[in-house]
Amino acid sequence: MGAYKWTIDAMKADALKYTSRGEWSKKSCSAYNSARKRGYDFLNECCAHMVRKKKWSDEKIKADALKYSSRSEWRRESNGAYCSALKQGYLFLDECCEHMVRPDTRWKWTDEKIKEDASKYKLASEWRKNSKGIYEKAWRLGNDFFAECCAHMHDFP
Repeated sequence: MGAYKWTIDAMKADALKYTSRGEWSKKSCSAYNSARKRGYDFLNECCAHMVRKKKWSDEKIKADALKYSSRSEWRRESNGAYCSALKQGYLFLDECCEHMVRPDTRWKWTDEKIKEDASKYKLASEWRKNSKGIYEKAWRLGNDFFAECCAHMHDFP
């Protein structure tokens, strides 16, 4: 027998049999997973009648965030709290992370540093292979800048 294809109405009807997401996901995992694959808006619609325990209050999330010095450390060490903050939106997440060190990687590669890196290579293909991120950054900065970086290279027109 082939796999059952859950219709929207069937998923909603199935969800009504349960009082929590955990119960639904355990007792009718195929319906739950089908609803989840349709996106969080649809999943939330199916689960609107369910009691949702809020494990992480706003205060608990903020207190937990204070233990960490970076977002990546917080996400790695306390994923539940981090995800709870993220579910509330980026403004709340940013508020929780105000005290954290956030490396500003956007300006790591200045035009001069990109040109300096490009000058190490005689071939554009060699530059692309060995410094892919910098090469792509130069490309995104536009044709004129990219051409300037590659002007000395033998395989660049």
